[in-house]
Amino acid sequence: MKRSRPVLRQVAWASVPVWSIGFLSCVPFLASAVINRRKRDWARFAVYLAATIALITDVTAAREQLGRFSSADELSAYTQLSPDRVDELRDLMIFT
Repeated sequence: MKRSRPVLRQVAWASVPVWSIGFLSCVPFLASAVINRRKRDWARFAVYLAATIALITDVTAAREQLGRFSSADELSAYTQLSPDRVDELRDLMIFT
């Protein structure tokens, strides 16, 4: 019975990037670095943190770029999708 708790903890930490859609992908590596206190773990955490920041920056930039189109035809020409597919894409995005 004692073996199930560490496995449950590993599964919980491994699930963080999945349920956060990648935005918290560095959290399991932070936990590992704090627990183990090795330079290699801190370096791994830093790499994942940089990748997470790049992901958030790219998503934000893509959202801003898509929001600048004034019509579905402009967005269709930019993405090379048919206009009906562009409407589906716009419905999935959050526009202000």
